[in-house]
Amino acid sequence: MEQNIDIQVDPYIEAGNVIYPSFHLSLQPGMIIGIYTDVSKIHTLMQWFMKRDDTYTSFRESSLYERLTAREYIQFILKLFSRPTNETENILKLFKLTEQKKQ
Repeated sequence: MEQNIDIQVDPYIEAGNVIYPSFHLSLQPGMIIGIYTDVSKIHTLMQWFMKRDDTYTSFRESSLYERLTAREYIQFILKLFSRPTNETENILKLFKLTEQKKQ
């Protein structure tokens, strides 16, 4: 079993104002997370994560999560908006989606 990755995110201070404080994340390798926050924080956080070799980042606006199957993507979006995931099968059938990962 792989060990968790411990990430200490540095604080971001702009013009003497703390945009976000430092915080700690303990993630399982391969774990997919979403960050939902305001524009002033998301840009700096995404830049911070993009500089790391052990993380993969993707913007929601791109609508492209290359490592996810259609099922995983739908479940991710449902969880992101606090919706029950038991409708995943119906959504897959409705849009005639199949289980294929992008190579």
